[in-house]
Amino acid sequence: MIISDYGLLTFKLSNIIYFLVTKTYLLILILLQAISFASENNGPEIKIEQIKFSRILPHTYCDQGKSSVKVMYPDGKILTLNRFGYLADKAYCLIAYKKNKNADLIDISGVFTKGAKAFRFETKTQNEDFGYTLLKIAEQISKYNIEDKSRLLSL
Repeated sequence: MIISDYGLLTFKLSNIIYFLVTKTYLLILILLQAISFASENNGPEIKIEQIKFSRILPHTYCDQGKSSVKVMYPDGKILTLNRFGYLADKAYCLIAYKKNKNADLIDISGVFTKGAKAFRFETKTQNEDFGYTLLKIAEQISKYNIEDKSRLLSL
């Protein structure tokens, strides 16, 4: 009796392990495919422009954005909101939202500051490119040369 219980337990454990390995492998393949798709298409264009500096930036930009999205797009959904953070030597905020819950397009907007200079950025991306786009935005902000007044960046 003990041997058959051990065999059944071994069989169940091997099935569980097989299931976990298979699902993990499929998840990794899906993620790699999404990343390669985004990188092959060079991602969306990020528009960066200088704006008037204020000491209340960047966090108030996201506070106002959060309120505006709720009013302008009642069926919208805020996907991420970072009121204040640092990337390299720049303070920033970021808000990403959908204009309606079923939309495929995601709007991403934010502000970053350094010293007494402020810049606004915005882009749009597809659902499947969202993570890649956030990483590229962070990379572009951290590398952004403050001496440039306005430019378009392509991911």
